[in-house]
Amino acid sequence: MRCRILAVALAAALAVGCQPKAERRAEEKPAEAAPAKPAEPPGPPVPAAFRGSFDARGTEPFWAARITPEGITVMQPDRPPATAPNHGPRMAGPQAVWASLAGEEPVVVAMVEQDCSDGMSDHVYPYAAEVQLGEQSFVGCAERAAG
Repeated sequence: MRCRILAVALAAALAVGCQPKAERRAEEKPAEAAPAKPAEPPGPPVPAAFRGSFDARGTEPFWAARITPEGITVMQPDRPPATAPNHGPRMAGPQAVWASLAGEEPVVVAMVEQDCSDGMSDHVYPYAAEVQLGEQSFVGCAERAAG
């Protein structure tokens, strides 16, 4: 049975833009600094089940993703791999969500601990996974990376 997970839309939070400072005339009074925003709460701790390296894969269309402590790589047969830095997962209810950018393309991986079948083999995976790469969404299964 295929399991669909709703991935959390974190891409907007990752798009950070910088603007150059406007030049001021000597007689202008500098604007007062805006009050600092309170730091975002760290969220619930990430369970051990979602720490480490993972391999995810799916069919229709075929795709694969690898999560390592250093990065997230999404692979498809018809395009070059998309690689993004791994900023670590955040918990969103029962699912762990990794969000990053591969260049300018948002990458979001959501995984939940539940039995999952890829529909093509008898192998039962311990995680269901959904990957969003830009506008594309892929659904499949995942397990801890070998090695």
